[in-house]
Amino acid sequence: MTSELPSNKEGGKNRITQAVFGLILALVAWLILYTINPALLDADLKNVGTATVTVTLDEKIKIYSGGGTCEPITTGLCSPENLAGAGFANGTQASSICKGESNGNASLQSEVDKCKDGNSFSFGLFQVNVIAHANEIPGGVCSGIFEVSGGGTQGACMPGKSKNGICFERDCSVKNPTKYQSCINYINNPANNIAYAKNLQAARGWGQWGANASCHF
Repeated sequence: MTSELPSNKEGGKNRITQAVFGLILALVAWLILYTINPALLDADLKNVGTATVTVTLDEKIKIYSGGGTCEPITTGLCSPENLAGAGFANGTQASSICKGESNGNASLQSEVDKCKDGNSFSFGLFQVNVIAHANEIPGGVCSGIFEVSGGGTQGACMPGKSKNGICFERDCSVKNPTKYQSCINYINNPANNIAYAKNLQAARGWGQWGANASCHF
């Protein structure tokens, strides 16, 4: 604006005009957002919620008893492309089982495979059963954690704790809480969960998974 050249003065006026217009536009946008919901203006990332996917007990019982849907997850860790790249012979089949087991939630704790003390024993994308496979999971990280009573590897089904032929509470309990948490941390790691599930499926087929009842692989 202090230039002697008329063209420079005009350019300065234009910049000031645009700056004022920008400030007015920003103020109007702020007022609109504040009117809709003041929380929209909160820039503190600590307050941003974490999106989680839950699978209810009734939903899982429906899937495990053959009444669920069978379709792959299109994106993410359980997409057909990702699971085929991880070594599954058929990525679409693997993705469909993963959807039925966890809906792609890498930190899911089972609502069906639970002990009488309330602790789950199946975790992660493919809901790996850490009682049934305790001695096969690498490094012994999941062995010697549970006390099991009654029939079967996972313990007898507690009275009145079954629906549609699916038991959702077993006669078992955690006897080593520290190792139990270490086991959860290990098997919830997507790379570990996918790798173990891939090897298990290659050796024994999809019959190891309850979601197979709805997918029939």
